[in-house]
Amino acid sequence: MKKTRTNTIKHKQVKSIELTSLNFHEQALKSHKPVLVEFTADWCGSCHILAPMIEKVMRQFAPKVRFGRIDYDTNRDLAKRYGINKLPALILFQDGKAVDYILDTPTKSDLTAKLTSIVNFRTDTECE
Repeated sequence: MKKTRTNTIKHKQVKSIELTSLNFHEQALKSHKPVLVEFTADWCGSCHILAPMIEKVMRQFAPKVRFGRIDYDTNRDLAKRYGINKLPALILFQDGKAVDYILDTPTKSDLTAKLTSIVNFRTDTECE
């Protein structure tokens, strides 16, 4: 059974999307919101270390950013397409394009800064 990260934000549940080769295009590339995609695996110790930080970031950005998880072992084609050969790996997508790769384990402040800049950029450009 696939694990899905769930958090409650002001009585609303926020879930990361379990992405696969079958739904990746529709759920990540066609999204109108930025999407942070996490490549992960059950055997990856660093991925387990990263998980609590991702959950905190989800609570902060979930209304404006979508979060997705890709199981590296069952979706190697996606990992290969985006050059992922080391875990954990995060890719930030905007308007169907990979705009930032975050490899290894980022700090919460680094990840928050990247998401804040893309959310603020989207807000600024949407007002024009």
